[in-house]
Amino acid sequence: MGKPSTVDDERWRDEAEGAVLGDDEWRWVTAGLTLDGEVLMALYEHRPTTTRTTVTLVRDKFRSVHARTKEIHRQLGLWPTPVEPRQ
Repeated sequence: MGKPSTVDDERWRDEAEGAVLGDDEWRWVTAGLTLDGEVLMALYEHRPTTTRTTVTLVRDKFRSVHARTKEIHRQLGLWPTPVEPRQ
């Protein structure tokens, strides 16, 4: 994917924050890229316990917004709620 630009950094911050928007238990704290741009990092806080968790993603492995959001959810233990089948 090449070297990240400031736009990549800004987009990642928005993506990282958006991954937990609407979740009552998790709060986004900050996000950024490593100096070489290969790893995306985000810091979240679990509100009930005030425990902070760092999520890291290899930039080239998770290329889409959907893939990154899914991995953030996996690392935070946020699983989709099963939907009841229609009758």
